[in-house]
Amino acid sequence: MAKRGRKPIDIKGLRFGRLTVLDLYQGEDRGPHAQWVCRCDCGNKIVTRGDRLRYGQQTSCGCLRADPAWRKTVWKNHYDAIVQKRRKKSSG
Repeated sequence: MAKRGRKPIDIKGLRFGRLTVLDLYQGEDRGPHAQWVCRCDCGNKIVTRGDRLRYGQQTSCGCLRADPAWRKTVWKNHYDAIVQKRRKKSSG
């Protein structure tokens, strides 16, 4: 649940990457942050914090990690960032 006295930001029905927010989580082990039940495009349901969804830190249930095309894109972007950083150091 959200901090005392604060209502959680309502994100019910919104999509974040492959996740669609279904409802506010009502379980015992909520912690200090609002947690949401989400359904992934692959069919899995997960519970995650609302801030992780809003800031783009959680976009799937984990199924993306198994997708070879996604992994290739992530590693290419990582490599490009390293190359760019090295070019800036050498020119400066």
